[in-house]
Amino acid sequence: MKTLTHREKKLLYILLLLLICVGGWLLLIQPSLTKQRFLKSEYDTLKGTYQTLESSQMDYSTLDEDMVNAANKYAELSERFYKTTFNSEDVDDLYTKKTVNYALLPLDLSIKFAVTDPIKPFGEQEKEEDKTETKTEELTVEEMLASKVMPCYEVTQRVRGLPGNVYSYIEDMNSDKGMQLTTMVATPSTTVEGQYEFTLTFILYLI
Repeated sequence: MKTLTHREKKLLYILLLLLICVGGWLLLIQPSLTKQRFLKSEYDTLKGTYQTLESSQMDYSTLDEDMVNAANKYAELSERFYKTTFNSEDVDDLYTKKTVNYALLPLDLSIKFAVTDPIKPFGEQEKEEDKTETKTEELTVEEMLASKVMPCYEVTQRVRGLPGNVYSYIEDMNSDKGMQLTTMVATPSTTVEGQYEFTLTFILYLI
């Protein structure tokens, strides 16, 4: 058997080291790197999902404050749009002051509760057989609102004055979206020449 020279032994050792390095890379390091890349990708995916859920989660720390603000806003809107505390004395004062502002003499004023048709969703037609008469004298304003009818005052007013002043007065009253003139009857005054007596009926909605 031929003995290996020193140079051949050296080359053989180098070859063996290369085989060990390549084998270690293929069997140990490369699988670990592949697994590490997979785990990092999965981690990034889970992190993104968590951040999405976290950003969409409601912040309950201010829930009590939000509820108080909502209640205050509701009370403000109710006070603004629902005149549940608008009593007959307020109505009398409103119409009498307006009348005097237009140089008209108030002769008589009557106020009573009334209701319009039941409040229904837009587009819903009311069937004739479903209509029922509502006894308004048995309902408070709050009960009218709860029963989904439109509560209002029916105000009948008799005044005396010049036609031009009456028409200006009516135009002013009709500018209020919560008020509507329904009837007007004019007759010449028997006491003051050139003036007329007007009987006006308004609907004052309580919203």
